[in-house]
Amino acid sequence: MWVLRKTDFRFAVLVSVAAVLFITTESHPQCLDYGAPFNIEQKLNFCPSYGAYGCCSNKRDSLIASKYRKILSKFQLGYQTRCAGMLREVLCLECHPYAAHIFASEGNTKFNITSATPGLCDGFCQKFFQFCSRVIRDYFWGTGRWISKNETTSFLNKNRSVNSNEFCHSIKLSDEDYCYPHVQTVDKRILERKYNKVSNKGCICAERVDSSLGNPLAAMHAGDGTNRFFVAEQIGVVRVYLANGVRLTKPFLDITEKVLTTRRYADERGFLGLAFHPNFSSNGRVFVYYSAWSWSDEDDAASNTHRFNQHKSVLSEYRISAADPNRYML
Repeated sequence: MWVLRKTDFRFAVLVSVAAVLFITTESHPQCLDYGAPFNIEQKLNFCPSYGAYGCCSNKRDSLIASKYRKILSKFQLGYQTRCAGMLREVLCLECHPYAAHIFASEGNTKFNITSATPGLCDGFCQKFFQFCSRVIRDYFWGTGRWISKNETTSFLNKNRSVNSNEFCHSIKLSDEDYCYPHVQTVDKRILERKYNKVSNKGCICAERVDSSLGNPLAAMHAGDGTNRFFVAEQIGVVRVYLANGVRLTKPFLDITEKVLTTRRYADERGFLGLAFHPNFSSNGRVFVYYSAWSWSDEDDAASNTHRFNQHKSVLSEYRISAADPNRYML
């Protein structure tokens, strides 16, 4: 589910297929698995820069740390602090919010993280090669753990001495805006616009809320000051999202037994609409509109094409539970 959101944050419209942006398009944060960056409960020990917002779990962070320690031991980098520091920085790029762009993995069906080179900007790349040339030649390229983005090169040959220009040219990204560390500027520019209401005035932004819903068709706030977000699914379920984006396990409303849904392709019947009373914060009244069976015997209807196409529209009122503000009154 994608949500188009006006930048004054006073309304939201659900879009179930795609989001259309009426702003200059720019690449968005994306992890190597094509998912969105996330926050983790525990701080990352090895790549702490990407703990608050990044693409690595604690488990992945530990695996990267293990790889780093092996390289450190193999090449005795304990006293080579510049190389050790830059090596750590490069290995942690897998956790970067823009990892998919840095590694040019988007749209690459043959992408493999064990043999993929991050796109390093020339200045950073030259310094990395200067301080870590032996590691680059003998470990990354020598073992084939990294491969050149330029398939026409023969630099992977172990017997050939690769210089810094050849190395940096071979891993150069087609879109240099996303080489590291230039991508930090891209990230800063996008985030500044995303969270700046003044510069965002008149724009419409889109962000992913949930990808596990079934035919979502309505999304709205209740206007009660809680900043909760209610999303209705065609089957007859209304989900609740708290202000921090967390979806509650129990739905706000579940009337699947009353709602008419079928397995017929493109059947638009089902849950159709949701509206909160203007005084919802005080009276807890909510209204739903849905399709229902127009007969009492559904089994008989399933065997009768004419009657199967019959249905009735229902407008019902529900009230919020006094015991649980995130559930309707049972």
